[in-house]
Amino acid sequence: MNMKDDQITVTTDRGNTFTVTEDNRSECRSCGEPIIWCITANGKKMPVDEPDDDGPTTSHFATCVDADKWRKKS
Repeated sequence: MNMKDDQITVTTDRGNTFTVTEDNRSECRSCGEPIIWCITANGKKMPVDEPDDDGPTTSHFATCVDADKWRKKS
C-alpha cells in the first residue's frame, strides 16, 4: 500500500487518468468504504478508492452510490 505523500495514478468517473498525492485515509461517510484522500495538482482534495494492488485506482465519485450528494456544484 502507498504511504502518505506517495503519488497515486487515478482514473476518474469520466475516464481521465492523472497522478495525485496521497494525503490521508478514512472511510466514506455515505457508503462506509475505505477511501484515500488525495491532493490534485490544483491543490483540491479528492477521494479515491483504496487500490487492490499498486496499479491505478478509481475516483470514489465513480463508485460511491451517494457521489452526487458530495459533489460541489459549479
